[in-house]
Amino acid sequence: MSRKNSVIDYFRWRWCRKIIYRRIPLKENAIYDALAWDAESDDDDNIRRTECDTRGNKKFQPKYTILKGAISPVILFATLHKYSNSGEILVLDDCDSIFWDVDSLNILKAALDTGNRRTLTYSKDSHILKERGVPTKFDYHGSVIFITNLDFEAYCDNRPNSSIVPHLKALLSRTHYLSVGLHKPEERLIQIQYIQETSNFLGRYGCDKTDADEIIKFIADNIHQLREVSLRSAISIAEKRHISPEKWRQMVRVMEFKREFRK
Repeated sequence: MSRKNSVIDYFRWRWCRKIIYRRIPLKENAIYDALAWDAESDDDDNIRRTECDTRGNKKFQPKYTILKGAISPVILFATLHKYSNSGEILVLDDCDSIFWDVDSLNILKAALDTGNRRTLTYSKDSHILKERGVPTKFDYHGSVIFITNLDFEAYCDNRPNSSIVPHLKALLSRTHYLSVGLHKPEERLIQIQYIQETSNFLGRYGCDKTDADEIIKFIADNIHQLREVSLRSAISIAEKRHISPEKWRQMVRVMEFKREFRK
């Protein structure tokens, strides 16, 4: 997610969690064009750094910071203030607690408003803000991107009477919502194959191409027996193969399979 007409130049590996990579080539220009980012709109070095690759093509590098894990409303407010300038991007990676907190959602709605002026106000816990030198009111000019495994559309459809749903819908209306829709094991297997082909992520766990192909084939052959099919489960299997090249399959069956399929 990001504020409309904004984009983050984030790691390609992370983009695969929210872009339909099976249909859209994972190229920087394709991503930027898809989000209608006018890369030539601001040449101020304080806002966006520019460098050239070996072919002389310009690369634009927006400034961003990444937050992970649980975050309270007051810390969210303070962090948005710290990165409130135009061109600065706050990445909230698996900070899912904010989506179930009304105060946090109201802060985000104000930050991502589509109006000409986005003013954020937060009077609770003012002593914490004072200690950090953060005003209780400021104008926000930055952008935000959320990386999450939550399916907001499904939640809103399945829980129409939830008090959180109106806030989530308001948040979605202010954002670009990109989802790979990886809900089936077969779809997640395609993701594993794609990431391995493009980044060799299993190579960091002692796997050469033959080893990686063997692991992916094992996952494909046991796709409905495995408790989970994901990048993390592929890494877990690779670690077991590295620890015990001869008995890793038995280890996986005992530790990674669903209870009814364990041997």
